[in-house]
Amino acid sequence: MLYRAFLYTTNNISPRKSEMNFPEGCFFLKQNFLEEKMRDNTILKIVSLLIFALIFIPSVILAQSTGSIGGKVVDVKDGSPLIGATIKIEGSKMGATTDENGEYVILNVDVGTYNVIASFIGYEEKKVVGVKVSVDQKTKVDFELSTGVITTEVIEVQAQRKGIDVEQSGRIIESQNIQNSGVRGVTNIVSKTAGVVQDERGGSLNIRGGRNNENIIIVDGVETTNPLDGSSRAFVPNNLLSEISVLTGGFGAEYGNVLSGVINVSTRSGTDRYTGSLEVITDEFTGRWIDTKSQGYNLYNLTFGGPIIPSQKLAKVFNFFGSVERQFQRISIASWILDKVPTIVPDYKFNDNENGSWSWNGRLNLNLTELQGTNIPLNFRFGGSANTSKSRITYGSNVLQNSFKNPIAISEDYQFFGRIVGNLSSKFFFELQGNYFRSYSEQYDPQHGDLFTRYGDTNYNPYLNSFYQGTGQGKTLGLDPSTAYLYGFPYRVIDNYSRLDVSYLGSKLDATWALLTKKYGDHEIKFGGEFKYHTLKRIQ
Repeated sequence: MLYRAFLYTTNNISPRKSEMNFPEGCFFLKQNFLEEKMRDNTILKIVSLLIFALIFIPSVILAQSTGSIGGKVVDVKDGSPLIGATIKIEGSKMGATTDENGEYVILNVDVGTYNVIASFIGYEEKKVVGVKVSVDQKTKVDFELSTGVITTEVIEVQAQRKGIDVEQSGRIIESQNIQNSGVRGVTNIVSKTAGVVQDERGGSLNIRGGRNNENIIIVDGVETTNPLDGSSRAFVPNNLLSEISVLTGGFGAEYGNVLSGVINVSTRSGTDRYTGSLEVITDEFTGRWIDTKSQGYNLYNLTFGGPIIPSQKLAKVFNFFGSVERQFQRISIASWILDKVPTIVPDYKFNDNENGSWSWNGRLNLNLTELQGTNIPLNFRFGGSANTSKSRITYGSNVLQNSFKNPIAISEDYQFFGRIVGNLSSKFFFELQGNYFRSYSEQYDPQHGDLFTRYGDTNYNPYLNSFYQGTGQGKTLGLDPSTAYLYGFPYRVIDNYSRLDVSYLGSKLDATWALLTKKYGDHEIKFGGEFKYHTLKRIQ
């Protein structure tokens, strides 16, 4: 059982000569100060509180699944700030107004691409299109408005893509790059990032020379790391991926337990429009036109999402997105190995070497902030995924005459979460989340299954007596001398059984408050806590 709490700040400080002004609405500060000393004392108290929190309150991994948009609105002629200018995200109710410094911030913006509009009385409206928001990143969008007569035309400007903050190292992998990469799977896609190395088997990742258990993979705000060995069971189909943020250094205090790298995965969610896709990949026709060998690889993926109630008022309020994927491969061993052993497998087909998997994913959104005629600042989100797989593990010594005894490996992974998001203002929001995660895997003999005491029992393996007469129990068949001791006897049992069952039930509450100041720069204060109950079971 795990209890943790954290409190930390991030800032964006730039030297300014003018005096400090706090935004309206701060509960412990008044709009006007009698003297500069009082302001400095207040800041000193905040800093002291943060230092105390960093020393006595341990940090924890409580990553958010959203980003933010912020910037400044000024007059194009003299650069003076426009106080009270309106900033809106087109097609939603999210927005903000500029403070006395002309600055604004919109927190808790979902990962995606938006159009942001700025307007002010007596000035021409301006729109910045293609503003991309990434998880745990602040996208800066500044506006320079010019005076003019009121018209129906809006000035459009193409936004520039913002990458990882300069204080951090890493890469943001967008949906378009994912689809064009020709690579499937989160770990395989991430392995193309500078500073990331994948082992030769296509499995674990090593970031900046660290061990694979020093990384963490987060999917939609839910940690998928196995606390027993540090591995991750994050299986997300490519068509469900919206963005992958890879941090290889300089990550904030919210990732306090991570030593090497953070992989933050954002998936697609429902919108007010119906969308869907169908993908089919197969190599069944391979060899007819090109000189290659078919391995029976097949992949089928279906996605569909949109409003649950397709009305103009409720389409943005209640929507969903889901996907299902099926993969199957009759021969999972690399094709180049087949070319090396043509006398043993003249048809280029290894028997009992297949693997297959199913993946189901779903997201459900109930966004009350988009409900017309109301002002309810709550958003409910629910999601779940289930992945199952079954494969045969090929042993080289079984290829010739014992492939039917290749062990069976199965895995089941489940992830469910429910989240309540409260946007109390453009500068403050909170998240309350509950989640459940389970990862189960097992490897066993196809005949004896989990009855591992039978693996070396002559009562259940009569062929043992033919080769080990009078030696008693606990033996397994060795290698066949007629094959120069390269291959095993028929009915030889691979004496290896393993089962791993890891799960946790968790909840967390975290909040973010944006503090915009003229003298001391822009800050984000984040605080929260987490509870986890782990269950770990292992047999090997």
